[in-house]
Amino acid sequence: MEASMRLRPLLPISPMAKSPSRHIEKSTEDTIISFEEAYNIVLNHSTDFGKEEINLGAANGRVLTENVFADRDYPPFHRSTKDGIAIRFSDAKTNTSLEIKGIIAAGTPQQRLPAGDCCMEIMTGAVIPIDADTVVMYEDVDLDKGRAQLKK
Repeated sequence: MEASMRLRPLLPISPMAKSPSRHIEKSTEDTIISFEEAYNIVLNHSTDFGKEEINLGAANGRVLTENVFADRDYPPFHRSTKDGIAIRFSDAKTNTSLEIKGIIAAGTPQQRLPAGDCCMEIMTGAVIPIDADTVVMYEDVDLDKGRAQLKK
């Protein structure tokens, strides 16, 4: 086996063996059961397949038996998950019409939101500007003549 194959991390994986088919009795009446009853039915009809550690390359079609956590944030900055305007929430409390000071596209360096009742248009994936704490989706804003009017 080549060196790169030996260095792959081992993951705790369930083998997902096929369980014997089981029949759950169906009621002839339309009844609603509680969450607890439904939960217990699922637990009582589940199968423990055990755990095994395998190479990552062999994990296709398997289920992790433990949570996996990243050792760092990626990307390593706060980014916008939607297109819209980046604002200071406190500005929107006092003024719903904000001057647009610029546009921030994904891939551009982080900018600073200028002081005053203003905003910056921001695209999905772009770094949220310094001093901004809120992104309002375009669907909740009217843009007109260099200003963004927040809808209520």
